[in-house]
Amino acid sequence: MTIMIAANNQVGLFYNSGTYGNATGASLQWIGEIQSHESVEKVGVFEKRYLGGGDRNIQQFVDGPLDFEANMMFHPQDWRMFIFALGSNVDAGSPSPYTHVISEANGAGRYNGYTSGTLNPFLSFNVEDAQRYSTGSNFVRNISGAIVNTLTLAGTQGAILEVDLNYVASNVTFASGAATAVTEGTTRPFMFSDVIISLPSGTAIDPVESFSWKIDNKLDRKHYLNGSRQLILPIPTERSYTVELNVDNSAVNTKAFWDQYFIGGSTFNFMIAVDAADAGAGSRNAFMIMSGCKMVDMTSPSVLEGINSQKMTIKPLNCIINVNDTTLLYNPW
Repeated sequence: MTIMIAANNQVGLFYNSGTYGNATGASLQWIGEIQSHESVEKVGVFEKRYLGGGDRNIQQFVDGPLDFEANMMFHPQDWRMFIFALGSNVDAGSPSPYTHVISEANGAGRYNGYTSGTLNPFLSFNVEDAQRYSTGSNFVRNISGAIVNTLTLAGTQGAILEVDLNYVASNVTFASGAATAVTEGTTRPFMFSDVIISLPSGTAIDPVESFSWKIDNKLDRKHYLNGSRQLILPIPTERSYTVELNVDNSAVNTKAFWDQYFIGGSTFNFMIAVDAADAGAGSRNAFMIMSGCKMVDMTSPSVLEGINSQKMTIKPLNCIINVNDTTLLYNPW
């Protein structure tokens, strides 16, 4: 018996085209330096008991609805996955760099320019999760019709940035054949030291200990009458953003954060800029610009030892992301 080891695992994505959940057939795309990927498959079995069964046991199993979702954490090397969280992207420019403007898709027209049909899905992708040993003995799951439910970018002082992603999918199938080849990304992942946080936008704040920014699409999982146990489509409902900041108190910012923005209630713009300076000025960066922001919660305890700090929760109204890097296309074409 040969045990399959984690060193051979591989996860990548295919774009969707034609119809929802249909892979483009193009090469498998590198997502980032993935640290974990867990596909959660719920088969919805009902355990039935009924009068007249004659004993205390379960009398019957009934196969119910199928629900598929997954959780992934990776260290970002680019910002491609954010197009699947916000829903729209425009590629432009010429090397170097190329530009990508990632913006909100709100469903007033077509959500997805790469698929057709009456479902009008949000921007979707397929995932190949391969636990590799050899052809015929691999454990490969093909996850189709994945739509981002939540995406969180987080950073902690001195560490590598992390992206936590939860997605919902329409189907998972098994294959034991060869895993699809993928080209490994070679750029270094983004670091906490690459980040500039501005509150309000244009005014950088230095003593940040940690931050997180969450995009939540609040997917509704519909099991309509489609003649199948599968859900027909994960549907995005109300979108929301949440920013969490842990900041050491300073004579420059502390009063304004509390008096002007928290108690005072002033709205503001907020920006997270990430720039890999070692890649050359302006050649690998992202500007996550949020407008109409409101500080909805803040704590600043007076402690006995150490450094005073503030924890702030910020709720933006809108967001746009401007990216410059050496990737020609974030869209499939």
